[in-house]
Amino acid sequence: MTDNEERTCKNCKYFSEHYFIYRDYLKPAGYGNCLHACTPHKKRHRRDIDAGCKNREPAEIRKNEQNERIENTIREMERRLTQILLILNTE
Repeated sequence: MTDNEERTCKNCKYFSEHYFIYRDYLKPAGYGNCLHACTPHKKRHRRDIDAGCKNREPAEIRKNEQNERIENTIREMERRLTQILLILNTE
């Protein structure tokens, strides 16, 4: 994290933002939950996402982990679809 990066909940690894459906689009609600294990239950729901806390970690870590999971899921789907295609071609 750089010094000029905002230390807010919205830039935190543990923040899960809420969304709502407006027409056909997902829109950020501007609040969410803190998923850090050390955050007391009563303080997990965050309306003030600009405050930040002592448990804050950069969100890039979460994004990288999420991207890896998505890539692995797509590879697994590709493998299964290839198997289905082989079954369909043999019938």
